[in-house]
Amino acid sequence: FLTACEDEEDTKVSLETQLVGTWQSITLERMNCSSPDSEGSISLDCPDFCLTLVFNSDGTSEDSYKDPNDQEAVVSTGSYSVSGSELTTCYDNECETSSFQIAGDVLVITSVGEDTGCTLKLTLNRI
Repeated sequence: FLTACEDEEDTKVSLETQLVGTWQSITLERMNCSSPDSEGSISLDCPDFCLTLVFNSDGTSEDSYKDPNDQEAVVSTGSYSVSGSELTTCYDNECETSSFQIAGDVLVITSVGEDTGCTLKLTLNRI
């Protein structure tokens, strides 16, 4: 008789597939800044400061941000691509590459802020 074993690669869901969906911000941490005064954590809980990222399966994306001073959210549409654990997002012909990881329904995107030199760690929940 024959037994069949599933290939481990077949059972893993790719990071790109896991990324597809709608994500809402929780916190933004700023670390390793050139000026220690710039470091800290900011709560980005809706409805006060609300950042929502949408990654569609066709490679398009949407970024929506609203703070308490704005009546309406600022929405940008663009595209994204994934290579390993690197996420490249492009809005208005400007692209940025960040590292990312997903654990269950939590997405963490890490990048370096060009203006501050800070390591930025954005944590979001799937909604």
